[in-house]
Amino acid sequence: MVLPLASCAIGPSSSTDTGFGASPAMPAPESSLVPVVNIAPIQAPPDGFVPTAAAGFVVTQFAGGLAHPRWLYTLPNGDVLVAESDAPHEHDEGSGLFGWIRKQVMKRAGAGVPSPDRIVLLRDVDGSGVARTQAVLLGGLHSPFGMALIGNQLYVADTDALLRFNYVTGTTQITSPGVKVASLPGGPINHHWTKNILADRSGKHLYITVGSNSNAGENGVDSEEGRARVLVFDIETAHVRPYATGFRNTNGLGWQPDSGALWTVVNERDDLGNNLVPDYMTAVKDGAFMALPTATTASTSTPASNHNAPIWLQRPSRRTMRSAIIRLRQVWSFTTGRCSRLVIVEAHLSASMDHGTANRVPAIRWCLCRLSMENLQACLRVSCAAF
Repeated sequence: MVLPLASCAIGPSSSTDTGFGASPAMPAPESSLVPVVNIAPIQAPPDGFVPTAAAGFVVTQFAGGLAHPRWLYTLPNGDVLVAESDAPHEHDEGSGLFGWIRKQVMKRAGAGVPSPDRIVLLRDVDGSGVARTQAVLLGGLHSPFGMALIGNQLYVADTDALLRFNYVTGTTQITSPGVKVASLPGGPINHHWTKNILADRSGKHLYITVGSNSNAGENGVDSEEGRARVLVFDIETAHVRPYATGFRNTNGLGWQPDSGALWTVVNERDDLGNNLVPDYMTAVKDGAFMALPTATTASTSTPASNHNAPIWLQRPSRRTMRSAIIRLRQVWSFTTGRCSRLVIVEAHLSASMDHGTANRVPAIRWCLCRLSMENLQACLRVSCAAF
């Protein structure tokens, strides 16, 4: 059962912010010799700290002591898998003078650490809401991210390969070797290294996100070959093909329960100014092209009434604090049952709340948002619960 969220209006963080809605007004790009880097330094949360929840909700710490958790996946038996991961060694973030500076700054936020390269299993054994069992399910991976269980086969997306493992319900460790079923675009640049996966309802296909190989095309067109897209993998034949292209960096994927449409959330470009480029969420159609790298905005349809027109969100980025509570980036899931037309995502709350995006001044913070879906179309009514 989904309880109503106490909401607060999401809107521009200032009177000059116009990057909201189905057809946002885009300001002119800004350029500077040294890009703005506005990182919140890592700090431990106060004792007993939990985020403030909306009325009707309670937040508790499910697990702590995790090493750079990046993505979650819940198994049918209730076990929660956590991808502990960071950028692979073959990565361009630290290249060149500006890359080196950016890498040093990112370390202040707890990023840029050696990748743990493992999947950790969390289990609430007594229904207390606390994971009292914590075990390494899989180790020795290569910057893993997305996970999906189809039957008794667990699929894991490394940064450069799709792997398959035999899975037995209730196990806390998989010792059998995995099978590489597909290669994915990796190094030597590998700018957006995370690869997420989502199975369709038939269990016959996996959809795979592949980010662009640059922030804004600075690594050249040739480096973008096979990048900035959603792939579809056929389980039976192992055939991989592009499903939709032109996404700078899409990670969150979800199926709209009523229509069965695939939706995604896309991170857009940095270092072009405080209000550029707005991130967006959109339905993903087979064969769609979402404009990267030929345009600033991405829309496959002009009318706002079309369900494939993007909903634009202000630029999201890293969390304020790195706490023991599992951090989520671009969380995205459709609720089910009578509230199946709601989608839960992360977005910023307000510029009046300190810290948030990595290259914006003033900084902005995050909240958990609820977007209504009416008649399978993207409604611009946005509400959020402040966490």
